[in-house]
Amino acid sequence: MNNIDPIAACCRVIVAATACMLIAGCQQPHTDFEFEGTWSTSVTLPDDPAWLSEDYYCFWGCTVNQMQRMGEMFDDPANDDRSLEEIFAESDRIGDTDFRNALVPSVQADWDSRTIENNLDDICTPYGYFAISVSVMPLRITAHDDHLEFFYETHDSQRIVHWADNAPPPPDEHLHFGYSLARIEDGALVIETSHVGVAPFYVVQAVGLKHSDQLTGVERYTLSDGGEQLDMVLTIRDPEVLATPLMWHKKWRRADDLELVHHEYDCSFTPGQR
Repeated sequence: MNNIDPIAACCRVIVAATACMLIAGCQQPHTDFEFEGTWSTSVTLPDDPAWLSEDYYCFWGCTVNQMQRMGEMFDDPANDDRSLEEIFAESDRIGDTDFRNALVPSVQADWDSRTIENNLDDICTPYGYFAISVSVMPLRITAHDDHLEFFYETHDSQRIVHWADNAPPPPDEHLHFGYSLARIEDGALVIETSHVGVAPFYVVQAVGLKHSDQLTGVERYTLSDGGEQLDMVLTIRDPEVLATPLMWHKKWRRADDLELVHHEYDCSFTPGQR
């Protein structure tokens, strides 16, 4: 029979526990992950009574300033006699100004000369990191011990987001949706992304502009309304395109009973096909 020194055994336990804290593979799994589930915009869940008027307009998201200003316009009694078309037109101007003011001067000049037809130049270019993060089709988030899976109905797109405390090293090359690290911070899900591929912004204000592979993004997701609403504030920086950070706000509603539809990539894809 072996005699075990209890003090030595205790020391081994402490050393092992300390080592486990230092080694990524020993991190505890992330349990009770409240962000898991299926989330929809007002495009595919139009009857949810919780949507506000601005949410039907900003189904693809809007700049943070644009979303805030639109809410203020709807709350101001002085606008009671204005039509939705007038308020949305003013919102268009705010969003366009926000986007233009964020651009570096040389890109501003390019933007000033563009028309909506410039969007057709890249109609067959698959969505990149920014466009997929704000796409209008439903999103399903699934949590695993070492990563999150973001599955977007748009083009059947899968994005892997590594937990920061258990992540592989950054890749040598740029990935289409980039290299993403997640953490929980003050109850919010925060995702930092780098190593993205060049791709079109694919939002109305961009009229065909692309971001570079130097773009980095910080997504901050929060829950409200008892976990039924998901809000994202996406802050992107791109030294080749943006003079100042661009901040984007987008909302989803929980829709766990919503069945995602198969939408692999093709040039004819439009939200109306769903």
